[in-house]
Amino acid sequence: MMQNNLVLRRLLIYTNTGKIAYDERFHKGINVICGDNSSGKSTITHFIFFALGGEFNDFVPEARECQVVFAEIEANGVVVTLKRYIEIGEKSQKINARIALHIFWGGIDEAQNPPISKYWEKYEYSNTDRKASFSGVLFELLKLPEVKEENNITIHQIVRLL
Repeated sequence: MMQNNLVLRRLLIYTNTGKIAYDERFHKGINVICGDNSSGKSTITHFIFFALGGEFNDFVPEARECQVVFAEIEANGVVVTLKRYIEIGEKSQKINARIALHIFWGGIDEAQNPPISKYWEKYEYSNTDRKASFSGVLFELLKLPEVKEENNITIHQIVRLL
């Protein structure tokens, strides 16, 4: 029997000025995000979706003041940190939902100041002749078979399903 699991361990978001906008550790099991109306609960779920590779570009104005989101995850016992920049298109003024994902094989704290022997790897939204897309890397990490068809299944579609 195949067993796959993905656990969000921590979400860290920085503003355009380099200040921490949100930093929360999560635990295995059910995590409850609570707060008053319009306090940012939905925005946090949008950031989680975006950090995991989902295509989301309709952030509220306050979230558009953020620069980068980090998600420390554990997938099948392996801890990695995902980093995704928040880029706003000059013409459309929309968030670029197909932005690359950077992957660090270790936790957020180590990723903030990595040792010389470890580094961030950048993976684009789509495959290239030389490198897999971030969907392919995450599928491999999650031990999910990659579907190669006319319309490939992406990590965005998996995250939407979850």
